[in-house]
Amino acid sequence: GIIEHGINVPRASIGIQPKDMVIGSEGNFGLITKAVIKVHKLPEVIKFGSIVFPDFETGIDFLEALNHTGVLPASIRLLDNIQFRFGAALKPKPTKMQELVGKVEKFVLTKVKKFDPYKLAVATVVMEGSKAEVAYQKKIVFGLAKKFNGISGGEGNGKRGYMLTYAIAYLRDYMADYHVIGETYETTV
Repeated sequence: GIIEHGINVPRASIGIQPKDMVIGSEGNFGLITKAVIKVHKLPEVIKFGSIVFPDFETGIDFLEALNHTGVLPASIRLLDNIQFRFGAALKPKPTKMQELVGKVEKFVLTKVKKFDPYKLAVATVVMEGSKAEVAYQKKIVFGLAKKFNGISGGEGNGKRGYMLTYAIAYLRDYMADYHVIGETYETTV
């Protein structure tokens, strides 16, 4: 018979997918029935970035508008406020200079731009390609972000955001040893 979930989205995390239990690269039983390997040159340039938005909804509106430009970076992820604060809590102890810069950034975000620190959202961005391609992507992505009241959060925060993505899997495995079950959820825009 035909198994349907009644949801037409690019990706859904809504329980066990019977097809995926047996077939696919992430199947529970790990049976891969077919594989295609494509080899690409490494990109000339890889640049990270981050954009701070007043709230998650504004970030989603930005992502929808970015999709309509046809200029998409290699990766862009929108972190909600809880993910953002969790990542900030995992930052290493700052140097005196980093601490000063952090205070200035916080002042600008909360006092000048009036962002609520408990509502803001952050997009982490990876741009890849030739120097010209990355420069063009950066111009389009960050130019559009300004129209949605987005502020650049810097390259370092973008890179740290992606490292957090990888670290969460290890944290989940560590916590499983203590009988704590957790999972990540992704929103597709």
